[in-house]
Amino acid sequence: DRKVGGRSAGDHVARILFMPRGVGDDELSLVGREIAIRDIDRDALLALGAQAVDKQREIEVVALRSRLATVDMQRRKFVDGDLVELKSRRGKIIVRVQTDAQMRLGQTFLPMHFGQAHMSNSCANELMPASFDPISKQPELKHAAVQVAAISLPYQAIAIRLGCDSDNNPHEIALQRLGALQSLLQQFDYASLSLAGRDDPAVVLRIANKHPINAAAMLAIDTALSMTDDNCLQFSDARRHIDKKALLQDGKLLGIRFCGEVAAGKWLRDIVIDGVDTANLRRWLFAPVTAPPANVGHAKGKTICSCNGVGEAAIINGVASGMDLAALQKNLNCGTGCGSCVPEIKRIIEITRTPQHAA
Repeated sequence: DRKVGGRSAGDHVARILFMPRGVGDDELSLVGREIAIRDIDRDALLALGAQAVDKQREIEVVALRSRLATVDMQRRKFVDGDLVELKSRRGKIIVRVQTDAQMRLGQTFLPMHFGQAHMSNSCANELMPASFDPISKQPELKHAAVQVAAISLPYQAIAIRLGCDSDNNPHEIALQRLGALQSLLQQFDYASLSLAGRDDPAVVLRIANKHPINAAAMLAIDTALSMTDDNCLQFSDARRHIDKKALLQDGKLLGIRFCGEVAAGKWLRDIVIDGVDTANLRRWLFAPVTAPPANVGHAKGKTICSCNGVGEAAIINGVASGMDLAALQKNLNCGTGCGSCVPEIKRIIEITRTPQHAA
């Protein structure tokens, strides 16, 4: 594979790099420029501390992803969400990849402000060279040459937990659970920890490992998420290293913890966060299916436009029906408020119209 330039960020500004054509594979000549974070990543960055989360805004500390140009994704046969290894002369990390139509060929971008509080590694910091300015002692934090390669981590897990099953502040509960899980991340080859939701935020934990995830680790996760009670539905297949739990209350799915088989994780995440009624869902909870059955209530998916509450599913359906950005804004009102979601809407338009594995 060709080597691809990677960036970290500092001083509250996200940076990406541009690589001139004709540079050899062994050493890349890199040039960087600054772009405001709002032009790069739609997701709000949450300062994780004792302060309460603003109830009026969408909170979603999105898992760190390496963004690649459409052509680079196609050439490497990557699809959004695939796990890859980014390797530099200093170190290596495992992250997920995502198509970004704004990226140029041979470059990648990593968001700032991610580290071991959110991931199982130190993210971009592990890739940066150790050199520093001899006078100011300022380290090189802005760019590095990296190699991108696919990696197989067959043993996966996902856990999603709302905080609305008690009389306590759900935002405080979410932050407490987040803190309890942070100490567990580094034992896995890949782990990401985030928050998603609005008035009732959910903790979202994703894990991928080379070896089966042991029972002690699962018990620690269950304890942190308050999912050890007998009121959890459970399915276990020890021979295939599969163990699943689901917590339901008053017709709502409050949490899941799947280990070993996670095909339904994405759409169940939306069911949990959107509070969809589970009357027709119970028999499908542990099924290894990648899409919800037709008789299960509709979930809007990941919120893209926080100002007007427009979900990803509605935007994808609109693009599939022939809408461009202007039509989406007119019919769905997405991107007509603060405008920070417009880059993400453009990305969805690009990937929905472009086959992931073009020839």
